[in-house]
Amino acid sequence: MFGSLRGKVLRIDGVTVLIEVGGVGYEVEMPVTSLAKISVNEEEFIYVHHVVREDDELLYGFCDLSDRTFFRELIKVNGVGPKLALACRQFSSFSSQCQSTICTIAGRR
Repeated sequence: MFGSLRGKVLRIDGVTVLIEVGGVGYEVEMPVTSLAKISVNEEEFIYVHHVVREDDELLYGFCDLSDRTFFRELIKVNGVGPKLALACRQFSSFSSQCQSTICTIAGRR
């Protein structure tokens, strides 16, 4: 499982970032809040969540460890998948109380 990537950002296309690490380009979906913190042609460090499915492998990226942690709590909630969790992460105004409530629903606190 991948935990993080450090490399040069080659392209940002919508919510997908292409980051080159050791000559290999990784496509990573990121929330807008994280995209605002990175730049094309710059070396960046991102935390990632790796999803392996029968027919696909996906990487979801975050500039902050707390964002990745919250994303992981969200996907533990029944009916919330990575796409919905990523969409929820678009809103940077989530209060710590709201995050705590969601973590409780996920059974983590």
